[in-house]
Amino acid sequence: MSVLHDASGTPVLSKPWHILSREQCVLGKPLPLHLQKVSRSWTLIRGTVLWILWIQRNPFNFHNHRWPPALLEQRIWDAVIDLGKTEVAKIDWCKRHQPRDVPHAIRELNVIWNHAGVFFSRRGDKVVWNYERSPLPTFLFR
Repeated sequence: MSVLHDASGTPVLSKPWHILSREQCVLGKPLPLHLQKVSRSWTLIRGTVLWILWIQRNPFNFHNHRWPPALLEQRIWDAVIDLGKTEVAKIDWCKRHQPRDVPHAIRELNVIWNHAGVFFSRRGDKVVWNYERSPLPTFLFR
């Protein structure tokens, strides 16, 4: 199971989980129907994964240094959370400069990032980000 399946609410007992194709992971081919509600999140996660892999490529190619898998996954998770935090910053900006757009910004935050508490949880009006990557044994890929 992956963080994508967890975010979509796919029941743990609904094995086998759909394994995404290379085209879905790299080229953005549409996700299967049961994962469509997280497709916008997946687009951002996919882009983040590709970016972090590109960044990791440089130490490997130029210094023969490969990040351990746990570090790679944590860097990806941190980058995903940082991307999500920009949505909260957008809400704060709207509150100060364009109050009429606050409801739209909140909807965007919820549509993209509020999936089964995977990325953040709410404590009243406060967003609490999950800085520890998903405890799923497979995280994004396996």
